[in-house]
Amino acid sequence: MTKKEFLSILEQELDMLPREERNRTIIYYEELIEDRMEDGMTEEEAVRGIGNPKQLAKEVIEENEGELWEKIENPNHSLGAKIGIWAVILSGYLVIWTVPLIGASFTLAFGVIGVYGVISFPFAVFDGVGIGIFHLGTGMLGLGLMLIFALSTLWMSKKIIYITWKFTKFISSRFRRRRGRA
Repeated sequence: MTKKEFLSILEQELDMLPREERNRTIIYYEELIEDRMEDGMTEEEAVRGIGNPKQLAKEVIEENEGELWEKIENPNHSLGAKIGIWAVILSGYLVIWTVPLIGASFTLAFGVIGVYGVISFPFAVFDGVGIGIFHLGTGMLGLGLMLIFALSTLWMSKKIIYITWKFTKFISSRFRRRRGRA
């Protein structure tokens, strides 16, 4: 195997390392091969004496494993990771807050139905007593459902405000702690 082939394989195997560490390792082995050749070895002998590039890459990666995990776990190193984390958090907030929004929509809809039914009752009586009573019943049902949805939405909103506040406090404490370690 030639020096060029050896270094090419080594570089491919080290692709998960940060660029600086990968370049430093490649330069180290390149100089090591050149030193052996200066000592009188042929290129093939010098390369063979160093070892298998895949095995060497594995050893280098194992030596740097702690640093690699720190970079993966710490979102402060990557703008893309920060954006991704904030997008997920924002999406969670939007999903959670759609529940009270839907409750408020039902409250409004049943309120409109209730008010229409009660207001239309006197006019509907002229078309028949049964129709008038139906309008009044529909209006009362709508107002009752509006009240149920309004109280449920209010209760739910209070709970979601509390959960949102606690979660925001938790997330901000995690980011402050991470920033302190970096």
